Amino acid sequence: MNTRFLATSLFTLAALASSAVEAKILANAVRATNFSFTTATALVPLNAAGDTTITVQNNKARTVNAVLTFSAECAALAPTAGGWLDLDVLVNDVAIAPTAGNTDAFCPYQVGTTINSWVRPSITMVVPLQPGANTVKIQARLDFGVTTGWVSDTALVITD
Repeated sequence: MNTRFLATSLFTLAALASSAVEAKILANAVRATNFSFTTATALVPLNAAGDTTITVQNNKARTVNAVLTFSAECAALAPTAGGWLDLDVLVNDVAIAPTAGNTDAFCPYQVGTTINSWVRPSITMVVPLQPGANTVKIQARLDFGVTTGWVSDTALVITD
């Protein structure tokens, strides 16, 4: 092996190892209380106080991309086969892809009259934050025959 190549490679690896990458938490919210709904859409409570909106500050003079992770224990109930519960991540009241619309299932349905089958899904995505204050909401929707949605034990983290 070429000695110059080896020395350059070792120097590059050492430089990468010594440069720590650290994400700053811009906002977070946790809620350990159950929330169920039977309306077509509902804003998910995000903290113990039941707030459905979290404010995130962007102190830069330009729009920046942040990383949002949302997880929840959830279930969806349907009287017959079909459907799901989906979530739209709303930043400044705009649904952000890939969650915009009703074609992205978050929780699968179960057939019956009582919710007794839960899952704990999560989504991580890039969201744009405009300069200044930004609002973040999670909107749940019942799709294609689902009559009841249930969301609990939520965690929302937004990092730069």
